[in-house]
Amino acid sequence: MPFGATIVDPSHKDTTGAAARSKAAVRPQRVGGESVALLLLTDEKRRRHVQQAIEIAGWHVLACASVGEAIKQLDRWRTQLAVVELAASSDPHRDTVRRFVDKHLSAQPRGGDTPLVVISDEQATPADELWARQAGVWLYLPEMEAGDDLSELCREALRSVRKQAAASPAV
Repeated sequence: MPFGATIVDPSHKDTTGAAARSKAAVRPQRVGGESVALLLLTDEKRRRHVQQAIEIAGWHVLACASVGEAIKQLDRWRTQLAVVELAASSDPHRDTVRRFVDKHLSAQPRGGDTPLVVISDEQATPADELWARQAGVWLYLPEMEAGDDLSELCREALRSVRKQAAASPAV
Protein backbone atom coordinates (compact mmCIF):
# COMPACT_ATOMS: atom_id res chain seq x y z
CA MET A 1 0.00 0.00 0.00
CA PRO A 2 1.43 3.45 -0.90
CA PHE A 3 2.52 5.75 1.91
CA GLY A 4 -0.40 7.82 3.15
CA ALA A 5 -3.04 5.60 1.50
CA THR A 6 -6.31 5.15 3.34
CA ILE A 7 -8.47 2.06 3.27
CA VAL A 8 -12.12 2.95 2.97
CA ASP A 9 -14.93 0.50 3.61
CA PRO A 10 -17.35 1.07 0.68
CA SER A 11 -20.31 -0.01 2.83
CA HIS A 12 -19.56 2.74 5.39
CA LYS A 13 -21.61 5.89 4.89
CA ASP A 14 -19.84 9.03 6.11
CA THR A 15 -22.62 11.00 7.77
CA THR A 16 -20.22 13.52 9.33
CA GLY A 17 -18.64 14.76 6.10
CA ALA A 18 -15.21 14.05 7.60
CA ALA A 19 -13.94 12.38 4.43
CA ALA A 20 -14.71 15.43 2.30
CA ARG A 21 -13.18 17.81 4.87
CA SER A 22 -10.10 15.58 5.15
CA LYS A 23 -9.69 15.49 1.36
CA ALA A 24 -9.97 19.27 1.11
CA ALA A 25 -7.57 19.76 4.00
CA VAL A 26 -4.74 17.84 2.34
CA ARG A 27 -4.90 19.68 -0.98
CA PRO A 28 -1.96 22.08 -1.10
CA GLN A 29 -2.90 25.63 -1.98
CA ARG A 30 0.35 26.73 -3.52
CA VAL A 31 3.38 25.24 -5.20
CA GLY A 32 6.60 26.73 -3.88
CA GLY A 33 4.81 29.93 -2.85
CA GLU A 34 3.25 30.42 -6.27
CA SER A 35 -0.43 30.88 -6.97
CA VAL A 36 -1.95 28.02 -8.94
CA ALA A 37 -3.97 28.39 -12.15
CA LEU A 38 -5.87 25.67 -13.99
CA LEU A 39 -5.84 25.88 -17.79
CA LEU A 40 -8.31 23.79 -19.81
CA LEU A 41 -7.72 24.04 -23.52
CA THR A 42 -7.85 21.12 -25.97
CA ASP A 43 -5.57 22.45 -28.75
CA GLU A 44 -1.99 21.59 -27.75
CA LYS A 45 -0.21 24.43 -29.58
CA ARG A 46 -2.66 27.04 -28.36
CA ARG A 47 -2.54 25.59 -24.82
CA ARG A 48 1.27 26.04 -24.74
CA HIS A 49 0.99 29.68 -25.84
CA VAL A 50 -1.76 30.50 -23.34
CA GLN A 51 0.14 28.65 -20.60
CA GLN A 52 3.21 30.78 -21.28
CA ALA A 53 1.16 34.00 -21.07
CA ILE A 54 -0.31 32.91 -17.71
CA GLU A 55 3.14 31.90 -16.37
CA ILE A 56 4.60 35.28 -17.37
CA ALA A 57 1.99 36.83 -15.06
CA GLY A 58 3.40 34.85 -12.12
CA TRP A 59 1.14 31.79 -11.92
CA HIS A 60 2.05 28.12 -11.63
CA VAL A 61 -0.09 26.57 -14.41
CA LEU A 62 -1.76 23.16 -14.39
CA ALA A 63 -2.31 22.74 -18.14
CA CYS A 64 -5.05 20.24 -19.06
CA ALA A 65 -6.20 18.94 -22.42
CA SER A 66 -9.43 17.35 -21.17
CA VAL A 67 -12.16 17.79 -18.60
CA GLY A 68 -11.13 14.51 -16.94
CA GLU A 69 -7.57 15.76 -16.53
CA ALA A 70 -8.85 19.08 -15.14
CA ILE A 71 -11.02 17.29 -12.56
CA LYS A 72 -8.01 15.26 -11.40
CA GLN A 73 -5.99 18.46 -10.98
CA LEU A 74 -8.80 20.14 -9.03
CA ASP A 75 -8.96 17.12 -6.72
CA ARG A 76 -5.23 17.49 -6.06
CA TRP A 77 -4.71 21.28 -5.98
CA ARG A 78 -6.51 24.35 -4.71
CA THR A 79 -6.50 26.72 -7.65
CA GLN A 80 -7.04 30.45 -7.46
CA LEU A 81 -7.55 30.96 -11.22
CA ALA A 82 -9.12 28.82 -13.93
CA VAL A 83 -8.82 29.67 -17.62
CA VAL A 84 -11.19 27.59 -19.74
CA GLU A 85 -11.79 27.69 -23.46
CA LEU A 86 -15.15 26.41 -24.64
CA ALA A 87 -15.08 24.06 -27.61
CA ALA A 88 -16.63 25.04 -30.95
CA SER A 89 -20.43 25.06 -30.91
CA SER A 90 -20.53 22.00 -33.19
CA ASP A 91 -18.15 20.09 -30.87
CA PRO A 92 -19.90 17.69 -28.46
CA HIS A 93 -17.25 18.57 -25.85
CA ARG A 94 -18.70 22.09 -25.54
CA ASP A 95 -21.55 20.85 -23.33
CA THR A 96 -19.10 18.73 -21.33
CA VAL A 97 -16.93 21.79 -20.66
CA ARG A 98 -19.98 23.83 -19.64
CA ARG A 99 -21.09 21.09 -17.21
CA PHE A 100 -17.54 21.00 -15.82
CA VAL A 101 -17.64 24.75 -15.18
CA ASP A 102 -21.08 24.51 -13.58
CA LYS A 103 -20.14 21.60 -11.32
CA HIS A 104 -16.50 22.29 -10.44
CA LEU A 105 -15.79 25.99 -10.92
CA SER A 106 -19.08 27.79 -10.36
CA ALA A 107 -19.43 29.80 -7.15
CA GLN A 108 -22.84 28.26 -6.36
CA PRO A 109 -21.86 24.65 -5.54
CA ARG A 110 -18.43 25.35 -4.02
CA GLY A 111 -19.15 28.31 -1.75
CA GLY A 112 -16.12 30.42 -0.85
CA ASP A 113 -13.54 27.98 -2.27
CA THR A 114 -13.89 29.10 -5.87
CA PRO A 115 -11.19 30.29 -8.23
CA LEU A 116 -11.50 33.33 -10.43
CA VAL A 117 -12.77 31.90 -13.73
CA VAL A 118 -11.95 33.19 -17.20
CA ILE A 119 -13.99 31.73 -20.04
CA SER A 120 -12.85 32.10 -23.63
CA ASP A 121 -15.42 31.52 -26.33
CA GLU A 122 -14.60 32.17 -29.98
CA GLN A 123 -18.20 31.50 -31.02
CA ALA A 124 -19.84 33.66 -28.39
CA THR A 125 -23.56 34.30 -28.27
CA PRO A 126 -25.58 36.40 -25.81
CA ALA A 127 -26.92 33.14 -24.33
CA ASP A 128 -23.37 31.88 -23.73
CA GLU A 129 -22.37 35.10 -22.03
CA LEU A 130 -25.49 34.96 -19.84
CA TRP A 131 -24.67 31.37 -18.87
CA ALA A 132 -21.10 32.43 -17.96
CA ARG A 133 -22.33 35.35 -15.84
CA GLN A 134 -24.83 33.11 -14.03
CA ALA A 135 -22.00 30.64 -13.31
CA GLY A 136 -20.08 33.45 -11.58
CA VAL A 137 -17.36 33.80 -14.19
CA TRP A 138 -14.87 36.59 -13.45
CA LEU A 139 -14.13 37.34 -17.14
CA TYR A 140 -15.93 36.22 -20.28
CA LEU A 141 -13.74 36.76 -23.35
CA PRO A 142 -15.36 36.38 -26.76
CA GLU A 143 -11.84 35.76 -28.09
CA MET A 144 -8.65 35.08 -26.17
CA GLU A 145 -5.28 35.80 -27.67
CA ALA A 146 -2.14 34.57 -25.94
CA GLY A 147 0.19 37.48 -25.36
CA ASP A 148 0.66 40.67 -23.39
CA ASP A 149 -3.06 41.40 -22.96
CA LEU A 150 -3.75 37.95 -21.50
CA SER A 151 -0.67 38.22 -19.27
CA GLU A 152 -1.93 41.56 -17.98
CA LEU A 153 -5.38 40.09 -17.22
CA CYS A 154 -3.68 37.28 -15.32
CA ARG A 155 -1.54 39.78 -13.39
CA GLU A 156 -4.74 41.58 -12.41
CA ALA A 157 -6.21 38.25 -11.27
CA LEU A 158 -3.08 37.61 -9.19
CA ARG A 159 -3.34 41.05 -7.57
CA SER A 160 -6.99 40.36 -6.78
CA VAL A 161 -6.23 36.94 -5.27
CA ARG A 162 -3.40 38.36 -3.15
CA LYS A 163 -5.56 41.26 -1.97
CA GLN A 164 -8.34 38.86 -1.00
CA ALA A 165 -5.87 36.56 0.80
CA ALA A 166 -4.43 39.49 2.76
CA ALA A 167 -7.92 40.62 3.79
CA SER A 168 -9.07 37.14 4.83
CA PRO A 169 -8.45 35.96 8.38
CA ALA A 170 -6.09 33.01 8.71
CA VAL A 171 -7.88 29.69 9.20
